[in-house]
Amino acid sequence: MRRLWPENEHVPAILAGSRQPMFSQDGCVTVGGPDEASFYFAEFGLAWHRTPGAVVWLTRATAALQRTTPTVH
Repeated sequence: MRRLWPENEHVPAILAGSRQPMFSQDGCVTVGGPDEASFYFAEFGLAWHRTPGAVVWLTRATAALQRTTPTVH
């Protein structure tokens, strides 16, 4: 999980519903951006929500990473 977290930190919030999906208007996707996370949500969100406890687990796991992962400037 710690290795995947930097890939797209927007996915958990979009899956949990605390952030609205933001789809690209020009057909391009920003790697690691909220539009990429929205595309992931559109493709795989239903599976996450149909798996009991999956979104709650992801939300808790990434919240713990946010507290322990140092910010790189």
